[in-house]
Amino acid sequence: MLSTRNTMTKAAAVLLLAGAPFGAANAEDWDWSLAPYAWLPAIGANLENDLPPIDVGGTTQFSGWAPKLGFTIPLHLEGQGDDFGILSDILYLPLTNDDTGRLFGTKTEIDAGIFELAGVWSPGPVRHEGFEAIGGLRYLWSSVDFKLIPNNPALPSGKISLDKSYADFMLGGRYIAKLSDRWDVILRGDGSWGGTDGTYGAQVNFTYATDSGAWILGYRYLKASFGDNNTSIDLKLYGPQFGYAFKF
Repeated sequence: MLSTRNTMTKAAAVLLLAGAPFGAANAEDWDWSLAPYAWLPAIGANLENDLPPIDVGGTTQFSGWAPKLGFTIPLHLEGQGDDFGILSDILYLPLTNDDTGRLFGTKTEIDAGIFELAGVWSPGPVRHEGFEAIGGLRYLWSSVDFKLIPNNPALPSGKISLDKSYADFMLGGRYIAKLSDRWDVILRGDGSWGGTDGTYGAQVNFTYATDSGAWILGYRYLKASFGDNNTSIDLKLYGPQFGYAFKF
């Protein structure tokens, strides 16, 4: 697990720096922003397994965001020129859930990471306003451990583990509308396909401009379906997000 997290850290750094070459030729003409943020989702996970030692199908509902303290670095980097731009998003969510039933208890641990790197096409005459098309790559990494623990020691126990990464091609769009001199609303929707069985996202954000950047408050939804030959997982995350975009 430690080596995987080290790899993830390096990948995060690469993605954050990846936008620099796109704006290097006209660095003074590009608008850049870096936004650390927090996402507080409710989580629903459906886990199905086709092989022994256990056959489980059903839904695990997490009551809320349950991160393990430490390695959480949600960041959004974006650069924008007159017609084209680039964005990179890094999100890591370690999640745990314990349930106790009449015959069995369950313990579920999900470490999920999502990296996005995409180009942005802005056909409108004004930056940061109107419709924009998004296309690029989405990389998802997930480590899942599911344990079935019998209340009676005489009954059999079981475990399902999945540690795998997936690379998708992502397409989407967003619309930015000015509500006032300082307030904007941003609507975004996207989907990605390839390594996963489909990952879909939608979000709405309100931004309040300041002298050095903008406050961000919104709501985000994400659904991902992935697995291997024997195990399939449907993961849904939905809830509020907030942060601050530093502009430079």
